[in-house]
Parts: sequence; structure tokens; C-alpha cells
Amino acid sequence: MRRSAAQVFRKNADRKAYRFVNRKAENSMDVTSVNGIAALATDMSAQKTQGEISTTMLRKALDIQQQSTLSLIQALPTPVASNPPNLGNAVNVRV
Repeated sequence: MRRSAAQVFRKNADRKAYRFVNRKAENSMDVTSVNGIAALATDMSAQKTQGEISTTMLRKALDIQQQSTLSLIQALPTPVASNPPNLGNAVNVRV
């Protein structure tokens, strides 16, 4: 049975991943893993900060949009009745 290049690549990648995980488990008290944990914590903190900044910017954008919408609504002229006051007060129904 002949394997495609993708199947061979996937099998090799699985082997490498398995070796990498096992090697990391064996060297869990290694200094590099401590540095990795510190780097991970720093990255997570940066992502949290970036998320908070994005949320704040979105809130400010929504507030600005709300203010501009209210000013546009207030700028609309009040509608003037074009019909005389006696029209539209009754409905004629035939049965």
C-alpha cells in the first residue's frame, strides 16, 4: 500500500509531537520550562490587556455613535399636519 505525501507528513508530525510532549514531561523541572511558564504568563497578561483595551475602545465608539444619532434625531424638524383638523377623525364603514 502506497501512502500519499500528506499521510507520511501527518504520521511524522504525530511522532514528533509525541516525542516533544514526552520530552517536556521528563524535563518538567528544567529551567527552560520555568522560562516557558514565565513567557506564557507574560503572553496571557498581554492578551488580557489587549482584550480590555479593545473592549474600552468599542464602548467609546458606541458612545460616540449614540451621541451622533441623538443629535441627528434632535435636528429633525417637527412634522407639520398637512390636512385640516377635521379630516381623519372618523372612519366610514359600510356593511
